[in-house]
Amino acid sequence: MLNLILVSLAHAEYAGVLPAQSWAVYGGLGFTTYGELVSDAGSGTVDRVNVPRVEGYLAAGLVENLQVAAYVPVFYSFVSEGDPGPCSTTSLTDCRDLLGLGRVGVDVRYNLLDKPMMLTLGFGASSNGHLRDERVRYTMPGQATTDFSPALYLGKDLAFGKMGAGFVLFGAYDYRVPADQQADLAEKAPADDIRAGLEIKVSPGVLTAQVGAYTYQRLGGTSWLAYPRSEDRWATADYDDVSAGVKLSAALPNNMGLHLGFNRVLWVNNGASDATDITLGFHKYFTEI
Repeated sequence: MLNLILVSLAHAEYAGVLPAQSWAVYGGLGFTTYGELVSDAGSGTVDRVNVPRVEGYLAAGLVENLQVAAYVPVFYSFVSEGDPGPCSTTSLTDCRDLLGLGRVGVDVRYNLLDKPMMLTLGFGASSNGHLRDERVRYTMPGQATTDFSPALYLGKDLAFGKMGAGFVLFGAYDYRVPADQQADLAEKAPADDIRAGLEIKVSPGVLTAQVGAYTYQRLGGTSWLAYPRSEDRWATADYDDVSAGVKLSAALPNNMGLHLGFNRVLWVNNGASDATDITLGFHKYFTEI
């Protein structure tokens, strides 16, 4: 039912790209949970879904101003015992645990300007269409779509004495392709969407603190459960959210770093009002391929 895990992860965006012939790798753990529903069909406490995951990210500066990246997550989604419905023994809702490969993707970015501000154009392609047979599950994270996502990043690095700082403003449009034909629906579900965010960071020494504000706006949709017999019924809702995140990073020797992030939904339309995401990860940067 609540397969709308659309919290913007508390990651660190950057308006530039990696230098030519350099690369970086990231590995980490994440955990998303939610148990409160706000919708036009009723609101309240529901069975809590928990989604721990392992995620990997690899980025490389192939040539000057051009960066290519790929990311792969593996997740395990399950419902906590003892919470209220809809996962009762008599319910027809499919609440079985789900272990699988999450949304995999590639991302290409080209740096258009470096001064006086950084301006970068991006294009991503991602998919969890391999989970199309599971999309009706209550424990399914996402709607089994393939997305094509042009994006724009604007930012600047600053310095105040020995303290570094900076900001990045970004936005993306997701053209979403459902995994199967949807002849039983009046329009594509889920509809295309817009994502945007602003992140600000300060770096007093080896520590970097970041705060961010994010929004997700689906450009269409219907009332909650308008198509109760469709396999895509969870994707038909007009879902929107606003979330906030904080992240603390520590620079380690040999171009390495440790990162702890926390993100929480502040407002939602047709979704989980308490959706929370925590990440812990490690990265290493290499100056040459």
